[in-house]
Amino acid sequence: MRVWADPPFAELCDESWALGLSDDLRRRAAGVVRARFAYMLERGHEASILHELSVEVDAHPFDEGLVGLLMVVLFRLGRQADALAVFAGTRRRLLEEKGLEPVPELRDLERAVLEQDPRLLRPQHGERETEPISPLFGRTADVQRITAAIEEHSLVTLVGPPGVGKTRLAIEARERVARLRVLSVDLSAVDHDDRVVDAVANQVGFVVEPSLSDLDGIAGFVSAEPTLLIVDNAEQVVEGVVDLLKRLAGRAGVTVLVTSQRPLGLTTEKTLRIEPLTSPATDAPLSDVLACDSVSMLAQRAEIEVDGENADTVAELCRLLDGLPLAIELAAFELRTMSPKDLVDHVRARGTLRAPVDFESRHRSLQEVVQRSVDALDPEPLRVLLAMSVLSAPVGLAVIERLVGSARVREAVAELADRNLVTRTTVGTSGQYGLLQTVRTECLSRLGDGLAAWKETLGRLILQVAAAQHTAGQHEIELADLAGEVGPTLDWLESSRADPTIHLRLVVAIGSFWYETGRLREGRERMVRAATMYPDADALTRGITFGAAGLMSFSEGAMHELKTLLATAIEILDELGLPGLDLLRASRSVADADIDAVERHIASALSDPSVTGFNRLIALDIAAYAAWFHGDYELAIERQLEQEQVAASIGEVYFRARALRGRALFLAYCGAPEAAARLCEESLAFVTDWEHDHGVIEALARRAAISLEFGNREEAHRDAIAAVGRAAQRFNAPATLLAVAVLASIECAHGRFRQVALVSGWTRGLCDANGTYLAPESERLLVAAEAQAANVLSPGEWARLRSEGAAGGVSGMLAALADDARPAAPEAVVSKR
Repeated sequence: MRVWADPPFAELCDESWALGLSDDLRRRAAGVVRARFAYMLERGHEASILHELSVEVDAHPFDEGLVGLLMVVLFRLGRQADALAVFAGTRRRLLEEKGLEPVPELRDLERAVLEQDPRLLRPQHGERETEPISPLFGRTADVQRITAAIEEHSLVTLVGPPGVGKTRLAIEARERVARLRVLSVDLSAVDHDDRVVDAVANQVGFVVEPSLSDLDGIAGFVSAEPTLLIVDNAEQVVEGVVDLLKRLAGRAGVTVLVTSQRPLGLTTEKTLRIEPLTSPATDAPLSDVLACDSVSMLAQRAEIEVDGENADTVAELCRLLDGLPLAIELAAFELRTMSPKDLVDHVRARGTLRAPVDFESRHRSLQEVVQRSVDALDPEPLRVLLAMSVLSAPVGLAVIERLVGSARVREAVAELADRNLVTRTTVGTSGQYGLLQTVRTECLSRLGDGLAAWKETLGRLILQVAAAQHTAGQHEIELADLAGEVGPTLDWLESSRADPTIHLRLVVAIGSFWYETGRLREGRERMVRAATMYPDADALTRGITFGAAGLMSFSEGAMHELKTLLATAIEILDELGLPGLDLLRASRSVADADIDAVERHIASALSDPSVTGFNRLIALDIAAYAAWFHGDYELAIERQLEQEQVAASIGEVYFRARALRGRALFLAYCGAPEAAARLCEESLAFVTDWEHDHGVIEALARRAAISLEFGNREEAHRDAIAAVGRAAQRFNAPATLLAVAVLASIECAHGRFRQVALVSGWTRGLCDANGTYLAPESERLLVAAEAQAANVLSPGEWARLRSEGAAGGVSGMLAALADDARPAAPEAVVSKR
């Protein structure tokens, strides 16, 4: 395939039969050339055809059709005077050489140019490739990367998920690259590799001659002069695009910019990944929300103001939209008739967004773009993608392999990541894979009834991993690897009631998860709901679940719940004639303050060979604190040392750190504060999640108490404020109450008795409401401070301030105790030691 030669049949010019045929072919060729320029003009390619059209008019000055096209091109490019000059020159030549006036159509066109008729500015079909008027958000670095890559490489591919803005960036980069000619091809409507050539030929205005090589003809046409060829939406026909690019390889002056959801796989390809816009983290402060590009774009497009009242909702909406510019554009259109909160609910429920009628058809539904991408998958990658859609958070490859149970998972995940249907992030030295919300919505809609089967499979996997955590040795998957799936899986089990056995066994098996993440109350409530939900379930399983909830209450310091839950558990398990209930009875005796009974039951539990692993850790914990209550610090230290050894043997990091903090407490009481402080520091080294591990609260509270004993009030105040600040987000009753008692003592020492009253009101109100007891150390510090404050303040003021403290909660108390109520960063706290 190549451009028409001129003149045709030149070698037969003496033959009369050839003259008529030659003239006919000339006329047909001229018509094809005009048709091609008209097509390009209708598509808005004025700049790219100006040079070539000018050359063609110079060669054929009496072709009034070409002259009219050139006038329109010049007018649209803002060169009205030049367009009129072309008409005047043509009219002069026609009069001088042929004695003719221009045809009426050309004279009408001159009048339209003079009057600046706006109809000349609107192409009849397609989109004009002018610079978009809407500003880019957060893309300065991307544009610079693309521009630099175009200057340095002959083939650049922009890859990224659907709706991330690859086309928009290609247009922006094109405007910044100096080229004599730009040719653009959109392959979004091409569904087969064999149709790429025809699509390219039609869109660049090249006339196909079937007798010649199509690929070579297009390659020759593109490389005829310095050209930037933009190939948009290549992901569905990669092989066809590759065939074309191989013919262009090595041709001087040709640069190709491709947009695709996946790389082309050529050695000459420079791949640039385009990421979604930044979205706010959960619970981000207003300043961080406003700094995110996705929020800025949504606010500008929707013409809304983001403030303290709607910031959390807007941030959640941007997260649901995955920070994809196309999704944000569609959401901005929806916000004309919906509030941000209503739109969040709509996206969660349906996942679809409407588009303005003037949106390009392929951009009217992001979900349709995703559907086409998913439709193109082979069976195995599709199965892996559907399985991953039940996951709520990114996970490692080992988790996906266990969930899917297939030997080809790694290859499938690699392909999905290559197609940008799966996201990849690096955590530490390992990769984690997840889904954008748009992809997840499409997959969940395809699963239908199959969702339940995958959810049950996930529940069984979490159960297996949790059960293995309490055995010695290395585990391929840790419960921490599935932490993001625990809550959503339990939510599904609670709502569907699909499998009582898995549900009950799971809430008990993940007991260590509740401890390590500081969600003691949530763990207890989950267990109680599960045990209550299935009254006809296996009695042994229900009894164990109630018992586990009771033990959780012990660590939480919720004594009312502890009594009720353990009484229920003991009743159920007693009826089954089960031995070995001493651990539960010991915990119940703690709530009754019957120390002799605690020690008797604990001694029996520890001598029971069936009390192993996690249950033995709980028993040793109760034993240590029972010995402490009884004043036997040496026995308490001995129990904590054993607890540390058991925790180390089964890999329970939380209880190992807890044992260290317990020993610190008892050593401080034995008159060894320096050793106690060192153990607090050592326990902090075991903390892997500063944001959620409530062991941080315990360590800081314990260190605050030790610093107070040393007389280091400033350090004690800092640690106690940090502990209480964290407790405002993730409560840990015993540690929080110790930190509060330290603060009360410090306030009293400084003569700030009003603050002591506030602390007293909050603390006593909490204990009364939850049945929580104050440990002896906390009770001693608080009582001493209360006594001094009550002697200074009048009875009326004392009562009023205590009432305010009870009503103000943690935040109110913090505001009264510190200028900056927010908790200090844990790293800073440690470094100051």
